[in-house]
Amino acid sequence: MNLEATLILALSVVSTASAGVASALARPAPASAPTAAAGTSPCAMRDALVAGANLVALPLVAWLVARPAALGEATAGVVLAAAAPAGSTGPLLAKLAGGDARAAARPFVPLALGGAASALVVTFALDPSGLGAVARAAAIVLLASAGPLVLGQQLGSRRPALAGRLAGWLSGSSVVLLLATMALLAARHAHRATLAALAASAVVVALSFAIGKLGRTRGEVLALAQVSAVRNLTLVLVVLAAVGAPAAATAAALSYGLVMYVGAAAVALGARYSAA
Repeated sequence: MNLEATLILALSVVSTASAGVASALARPAPASAPTAAAGTSPCAMRDALVAGANLVALPLVAWLVARPAALGEATAGVVLAAAAPAGSTGPLLAKLAGGDARAAARPFVPLALGGAASALVVTFALDPSGLGAVARAAAIVLLASAGPLVLGQQLGSRRPALAGRLAGWLSGSSVVLLLATMALLAARHAHRATLAALAASAVVVALSFAIGKLGRTRGEVLALAQVSAVRNLTLVLVVLAAVGAPAAATAAALSYGLVMYVGAAAVALGARYSAA
């Protein structure tokens, strides 16, 4: 395992564990009353809208943006990135922005499962021989992200004193790992980015933040925006490799990642500054 993969794996485990602990220790939001018509709560309806926006609407928007941008072979990289929600650092960046920890953690596991399913469907459609590699990668990604999140939540619920002592260490370590990962990705891959791919990625990333508008409070808006903006690039790169995608598609996916991290970090800093 190389340095890049090691950093990404460590960041995934530590950041999602931190988010799980934070969501468990956060003050519970008031329960939503069921709607009279359908018998479902507004939270359930909002979760369905968030999932639909991340798994259906955003990939469609990415495809519509990529067409006039004339990305050619790079189109697949941008569209696949938009179709892979639940990047492991989403809850961390939501927390850094001052977002609601519970609102950030709530949709994470369903989005991670949906993203893994999308990856398998795309691989089956393009090159069924790559299904095994993608399935293994999807399982590892889920274990390294959703697993620590759930364990962190359990620890926070059952051992709040211990979780409280670990929370600061987990949060600080997550930030250090995030900065190191961003610096390494920029140093290794920034030269491969094209202006067209960066521009198309910037439009899609900006629109992904708009999903946060489904939140009711400022904390929920920030949480949903950050979780929706950060995509699962690890899974995207595995799919691209499994189907034998051209180098331009991989470079476009990495361009998306650079724009995504810069945008999410900027939102976190801006939100912190405006709240000060």
